Amino acid sequence: MTELAEQISFLIDGMRLAIRDFESEKISIVRLTWELKSRIAELGKVTEGTWASELKDIWNQLELVNAFFIESGREVLNADEKNELAEILLEIEAKIAAR
Repeated sequence: MTELAEQISFLIDGMRLAIRDFESEKISIVRLTWELKSRIAELGKVTEGTWASELKDIWNQLELVNAFFIESGREVLNADEKNELAEILLEIEAKIAAR
């Protein structure tokens, strides 16, 4: 495996870990949003084509849910937010798997 391939794999593995940690309630939506944003930004620097850009577009949906949640002042996601996040995370995972 080349150094670039290893870096991409490391970033993707970090994204998957962040998603699993969120799903098991080890990290908050705020932390998940940051974790994914930072890794997608790095992927954009090291990958060619539209793949990372498409991931960022999906991430933007996550950021909207996160922003509304923060603004609500609540400490726990509601059922609608949880369902929307589940769909967004499935979309991110599908995009990762398609790489």
